[in-house]
Amino acid sequence: MKRDIGETFVDSIRLISENGSGNMNNLLRPRLMKYNDDEQTSTIRYEISDWELNQRGQVHGGAVSAMFDVSMGVSASVFCNRDVTTAEMSISYIRPFIGEAFDFRTEVLYCGKKLVRLECRAYNCESGKLTASAHATFAYIGQIVTNQE
Repeated sequence: MKRDIGETFVDSIRLISENGSGNMNNLLRPRLMKYNDDEQTSTIRYEISDWELNQRGQVHGGAVSAMFDVSMGVSASVFCNRDVTTAEMSISYIRPFIGEAFDFRTEVLYCGKKLVRLECRAYNCESGKLTASAHATFAYIGQIVTNQE
């Protein structure tokens, strides 16, 4: 039985958002907006909370890094059907993260035998402007549990 990518995305985001652990990934409250299985792309939205802001009222760079990590990690895991861990990530900050919500658009570039390569771009939801971009490599750590019977 073929797994349903949409269900897998929803389940993966739910595990992050609703686990009640209070860790950073949980506090980010990611929300799947859309995905395309054929193109291996996804858009995950983050609505900003006060705890994510620095002293200048911008989203802290560490919180932005975590948003990239979650967005690309979930996409790597879902599209490549394996549990993953971050091996490396590079971020280019283009504009300050000032706003109420940001969309992170991820594309899986390559699902290899041992590594996954992705790119992601963050957009301000109000202005539509690109705020940052990132590239990352994730390493496989096991097989993902699917909803197969």
